[in-house]
Amino acid sequence: MKKYDSYRVSGIEWIGDIPSHWAVNKVKHNFSFKTGFTPPSGKSEYYEDGTHMWINISDLQEKEISDSVNKITDKAIEDFKPEIVQKGSLLYSFKLSVGRVGFNTMDCYTNEAIFSINPDSSTNLNFFYYSLPDQILKNANENIYGAKIQYFGKYSIN
Repeated sequence: MKKYDSYRVSGIEWIGDIPSHWAVNKVKHNFSFKTGFTPPSGKSEYYEDGTHMWINISDLQEKEISDSVNKITDKAIEDFKPEIVQKGSLLYSFKLSVGRVGFNTMDCYTNEAIFSINPDSSTNLNFFYYSLPDQILKNANENIYGAKIQYFGKYSIN
């Protein structure tokens, strides 16, 4: 049983017909995103007594992330001027443990192994929470040891 009033040919054989009001485009055109940063680990002034949530891959354990094991200081933010990751963003690990995902429940920062997809009213990030890990892993390269890797450049995925 069809659920929409009208359909059209998608132009992609395996998809077939789609609702007339749907668009067909590459996943990367559905959202804006950014990668995080990591202050030098040997510099205690960037971590000691830090108060700003700084999510790394080990924090991506649940669907919703409300805290981080490590925090960064005001000095780290002053020196590196990272963009804040908006509350409700989808976080995705693309280095080492590729494919871990979660949503941040408050504004935060992430390390360089995570990209964040900003929430907006036109994109259902819940859909991408479930589908993106599989989509990206299928298209990932492998390093010399056979581990999946993604390289997106310093600030964007192309």
